[in-house]
Amino acid sequence: MTERLRVLVRPRHGHLRARINKKIEDDIVYIDQTGADRTTQLRKLVTGLFRYERVETHPHVALEMQGYAERLVQEALKYGPNHKPTMELMDFWMNEKDLIHKVFKVFVPRYQKFDAPYTKLHKIPMMNKQKQPMIRGVLEMKGNPYPPVEPHPLQNRNSLANILIAEAKKEYYLRKLKTPEEVNKMPPAENPTATESTPSSA
Repeated sequence: MTERLRVLVRPRHGHLRARINKKIEDDIVYIDQTGADRTTQLRKLVTGLFRYERVETHPHVALEMQGYAERLVQEALKYGPNHKPTMELMDFWMNEKDLIHKVFKVFVPRYQKFDAPYTKLHKIPMMNKQKQPMIRGVLEMKGNPYPPVEPHPLQNRNSLANILIAEAKKEYYLRKLKTPEEVNKMPPAENPTATESTPSSA
């Protein structure tokens, strides 16, 4: 009995014919309505995902790819390379057979410390050739060596501006906590532009 997939995947397909126009190996591939062509294109995309660990395509296509990629990783983690049905599944989906070795030697050790899902789908806003807004899907394997698609916020506590602001806040609260009498007794700030008083005439 097949184990339930650990990541939520939409049960309906994404109508690849209307949505795919992807350049693979210097050939523009268009999808028709036949199931064989549809499966062939999905196998190429899934193979590319395991090869490069990040692919860019239409969000609906990426969402459909995610389900197959999650299933392959989940089966490899559970059964290992000595399980015949798992190896048959890998052989079907991997057009480049050296990737089967990569799944068990690279992805399985990596994802033993991860919780499902093992892939992440990003929806990136961008402009098309007609300067119209559109959404592009980026599907990636978690733990890949590339820079993050969504950059982490910068930690700039040690910048000059933040240091000056922190010192100003500290001085403000020190003055605020003192009593009015103590504040009045505090020496005024030095005025570097003040001129020295002239001596009185005899």
